[in-house]
Amino acid sequence: MLGEYVASTHAKAGGECDECGMAIGVFNRIYKYTVVGGTVKGVGGGNGPGVWVCQWCHDRAKRGIQADAQVSEVDLWECSKCLRMSNPVVIVGDETLCFGCYGLSSVETGRLV
Repeated sequence: MLGEYVASTHAKAGGECDECGMAIGVFNRIYKYTVVGGTVKGVGGGNGPGVWVCQWCHDRAKRGIQADAQVSEVDLWECSKCLRMSNPVVIVGDETLCFGCYGLSSVETGRLV
């Protein structure tokens, strides 16, 4: 469970979301949340201990929805590559991609480390 939202930045290297495990590409927007029970501010001038999460997890946290919550039909998006309905998705430029297609295209273009 995520704590309080404390910071945001762009990813300097590829990796995975600490909350849902989704692949995060270089320069994707990421958000820091405190761990439950962790210090929020003032530790060495930083934001204290926490986890970095993807845009999808940040949006769901703002809406108060857990990452493993049931997804309703209105929350589904059509993948631009495979045309399957999916949630979560990654929006890259004008394309909406499911995790599988995003992972494949990221590996092919070398965006993930």
